[in-house]
Amino acid sequence: MAAKRILFVQYASPAGYPPLQHAARILARDGWRVLVLGVQSPGMQPLQWPADTGAELKLVRGTPSGARLKMQYAAYAARALYWAARRKPAVVYASDPLAAPIALLLARLSRAELVYHEHDSPARREGLAHRVVARLRIQAARTARFCVLPNANRIAAFIDDTGALAERTLCVWNCPSLAEIRERPSVPSPNPTVYFHGSINAVRLPLAILDALAMLPANVRFAFAGYETLGAEGYVGTFLAHARRLGLASERVAFLGAASRSSVLDWASRCDIGLALVPLDSRDINMRFMVGASNKPFDYLAAGLALVVSRLRDWEETFVQPGYAASCDPSDARSIAAALAPLIEDAPRRVAMARAGLRRVQEDWNYERQFRPLLQGLNECIAARR
Repeated sequence: MAAKRILFVQYASPAGYPPLQHAARILARDGWRVLVLGVQSPGMQPLQWPADTGAELKLVRGTPSGARLKMQYAAYAARALYWAARRKPAVVYASDPLAAPIALLLARLSRAELVYHEHDSPARREGLAHRVVARLRIQAARTARFCVLPNANRIAAFIDDTGALAERTLCVWNCPSLAEIRERPSVPSPNPTVYFHGSINAVRLPLAILDALAMLPANVRFAFAGYETLGAEGYVGTFLAHARRLGLASERVAFLGAASRSSVLDWASRCDIGLALVPLDSRDINMRFMVGASNKPFDYLAAGLALVVSRLRDWEETFVQPGYAASCDPSDARSIAAALAPLIEDAPRRVAMARAGLRRVQEDWNYERQFRPLLQGLNECIAARR
C-alpha cells in the first residue's frame, strides 16, 4: 500500500483557518504523515498553530504588499517543490486559489492525488497574474480527485464556473472539533455577556451592536476578540471610541485581543450569547452564502452559547427554526436589541437554546463528522495505489 503522506499547500497563514487545523489533526490520528506549508502573514502573528495537531508546520515569511509579493510567491513555490521532493506525498491538498498553481505542479511531479479546498470563493480581478490564477483554478477543479467547499450554494456556483465534477465535490461545513466543546456553568450569570470572535471590520462587527447595547439594561456586557482584516486597520479603536461616545463604561465593553483558538473558545464559554452577523444585502458571494462557511455560530454553540444571527432565510432555517438562535437586521440597532432582550430577560430559555445547539454540535455539527466522507475517500485512494 502507498504511504499515507499528505502535503497541505496554503498561500496564507494556516493558524487563521480552523478547518485546516482540524483536517490535519484528523488525518494525523488516522495514521497519515501530515506536512503543512503556509505563509506567516503580517498581522496574524498573535494566532498560533495548535501544538496538538500531530502535523509538521513549515512557514514562509510573508510581506504586506508591493513588488516583494512576487518574490515571496516564488520563494514559497521553491519551498513547496523542495518539501514535495523530500516527502513524496501521496496527496497534495491545495487550500486556497493562490495555492492551486503550485499544487497542480506538485501533484504532477509527485504523481500524487490532488484535493482542492476553496474556503472563500475568489472575486474576478483584472491583470495577467489574476487571469493565470483563475485558469489554473479551473484546471485544479477539473483535475482534483476531490473538491471541497463549505456551502451548497457556493458548490453550485463553483461547478458552473469551473466545470468540476459534482460527484467529486464535497460540502464540508466549518464546524469545530469535538475536542473543542466547552463545559458551561450550570447556573446562568446574573450579568449576561454578549460575545463575538473572529476577523474584525465594519461588516462583521458593525457599530450598531454598541447602539443596541446602550438600549439594554446596564448589567449587560459585550466582549469581543479577534484581529483587524486587511483594510480595516484601526477599526478596533473606532469601535471602542464609539462605545465611549455612547457612555458605555469600560466594564461593559471589553476588547480581549487576538489570541489562540483555544483561548477564544475559553472566553466564549464564559459568555452567554454569541453574535454571528452578516449583511442582508451583500453582493459578495461569500457573504451571501455564509451558512456552513462561517465557523462563528458553530463555535458559539460548542461553547454553550445561544445565538443571534442575521435575518436571512438560510440562517433562519439553519439556526432559528431548530431553536438555537434569534435573528435581527445587523444594520439596525433596535432590531439587534429586540433580538437580544428576550434572551437576556429569560435565562431558562437562553440556556435551553444553548443546550439544544450543543447537542447538535455533538451529534452532527463537528468536523469529525463533516470530514468523514473526505477521509474515507482519501483512504480509498491510498488503498488503490498498491
